[in-house]
This record gives sequence, C-alpha cells and structure tokens, in this order.
Amino acid sequence: MDINNDGRLDGVTSNDALSGMSRSENLGSGQFAQAQNIIDTAGENVYELHIADLDGDGYEEIFLGMFGSPANNLAGFASGIHIYKNNKDGTFAQNPIIIDTAEEVITVMAGDLDADGDLDLVYSDGTILGQGGPSFGANLNLG
Repeated sequence: MDINNDGRLDGVTSNDALSGMSRSENLGSGQFAQAQNIIDTAGENVYELHIADLDGDGYEEIFLGMFGSPANNLAGFASGIHIYKNNKDGTFAQNPIIIDTAEEVITVMAGDLDADGDLDLVYSDGTILGQGGPSFGANLNLG
C-alpha cells in the first residue's frame, strides 16, 4: 500500500486482535521508518485487513472485517465492514464508515464483480455493489 502516494509501497499491519493498525513508511533503498500507530480499533477484533481505492480518488482506503462485542459497540464499533478513509496526507480518518452486516465478518475482499468499473465488496455472508465514485450499496457514501 502506498499510503502517501510517493510511489513507494509502505507496510501496514494489524498489531494484534485488540489494538489497531500500524504503518511503516517506505523510505526507499530498502529502508522503512519505525512503525507508527495509524488506526486504533479500541478493543475490537480485526479478522481481515485489506487495502483498495474504494472511492476512486487515487488514494487507497483500509477496510476491515470486524467482530465487535455489545459492550464495545457503545463506543461506536460494531461487527461488520469498517472502512477508514485515506486523508491523502499519510493518515486515515479515525472514525470508520461502518457497513453493518449484523454478523461478524471473517472474510472481506474488493473486486469489480459486475464489470462496471467500480469496486464491489464481497464478505463472508454477502455482497455490496459499488455504485461509482464513493458510493456503495443502497445508502452508503464514502464521500
């Protein structure tokens, strides 16, 4: 993933099931900066971490398959697909766009399933079709 669009692939990792994600910026010549926390998932269980330009703006978003407990849902986290919008400066929005799937999402991937040029999301129990630009499904807009 090239977080800051400098032409070099950076490293992104899920720290563990309960603490968030980190980024190591690619400095070139095989050198990477020390990992920095970029997203705090506040005690939620991250099953899968994927990266794609979901809104077509040239910057890749991070999207996660999540399983949240009812206690943590009060803090704004829930089971489903969580999308962290790229701020275009090497950082990500800290408040995810949540696609509530009503069940844990163990697997999630992006691809153009209907050959319309827009990325669609496929998860362990369903499919959400991209509507062009930043829109997904019935009423989801990443704008």
